[in-house]
Amino acid sequence: MRSQFKSVFLSLCMLWSAAAYATDLRLPTALQNAPPSSSTDWTGFHIGLIGGHAWGDLTTTNNSMTTGGALLGITNTAFVPPATFTGPDAKYSTSGNLLGLEIGYDKQIGSGLIGIETDLMWGAVTSQSNYSGSDAGPQYASKTTIDVLGSTRVRVGWVYDRVLLYGTGGVAYLHNVSELGIQGGTPEVPLGPSHQASQEAWHVGYAAGGGVEYSLAPGWSTKVEYLYTDFGKRDYDIGYGAAGSVHSEGKAALNLVRAGLNKRF
Repeated sequence: MRSQFKSVFLSLCMLWSAAAYATDLRLPTALQNAPPSSSTDWTGFHIGLIGGHAWGDLTTTNNSMTTGGALLGITNTAFVPPATFTGPDAKYSTSGNLLGLEIGYDKQIGSGLIGIETDLMWGAVTSQSNYSGSDAGPQYASKTTIDVLGSTRVRVGWVYDRVLLYGTGGVAYLHNVSELGIQGGTPEVPLGPSHQASQEAWHVGYAAGGGVEYSLAPGWSTKVEYLYTDFGKRDYDIGYGAAGSVHSEGKAALNLVRAGLNKRF
C-alpha cells in the first residue's frame, strides 16, 4: 500500500511539473509580465488538458455459470437441461493512467466561486486475474479494462488572489471491457477447448473530491485534484454460444489523482 501511494505521489509531481514546463514554453512573456500580487478574476470559461493515475477495486457478486458441460471440458449433453453452478464473490485491484480534456465555467462572487465542469479521459485502468472454479476446474482467466472515465460536476470554492481552493461533486461515468476465458480441467490436465468471450458496458455513479488551482498568468491556470468515484452494480451476461454462459454483477470504486493545465477565457 505504501509503495502504491508513493507511485501516485511521484506521478502527481511529474504531471504538475510537466504542466508548468509546458506553460513556460508557450507563455514566457505572459509569465514574465504577470503582476506579482494583483487580484485575479476567475469568472469565465476554461478548457484544458488533464492527466493522472487511478486505482481502486472491482467487485463481482452473484457469480454463476450455466452449461451443458462444454465449459467444463466435457460433452455438452452431460447436463440436460443445462446446469447452473454458483461461485463466490470476488474483489480485484485495478490501476492505470488516464489522459483527457476538460471544459467548464466559473463565476466568482466576492471571495467565493461556483462553477460547473465536465471532463473525459482515455487510458487503460486494468485488472487481471487467473483462478480455479474448484480443485477439478475449470480454469478462469479474466481481464477488465476501464478505457473511458469521465464526470460532470459542480465546483464550489474560495479564492485568495491567484489561489482557488474548491470542493467538487457530481455524476461520474465509465466504459469498460470485460474478457473471460474458460478452460476445463486443471492447469496440469486441461479438458476440451478453451472458450473466450467479452462484454462491454457503461457504468454511471457519483464523483466527489476537491483540489487547488493556481493562476499562472492572465488566461492560464494549473491545478491538482483528487476524486473518489463509486459506480453502481451492473449485470454482466457473457455468452459462449452453445457452450453456455456466465453471469455476474459488477461494481467499481476508483480513486483518481490528476493534474491539469487550463486556458481561461
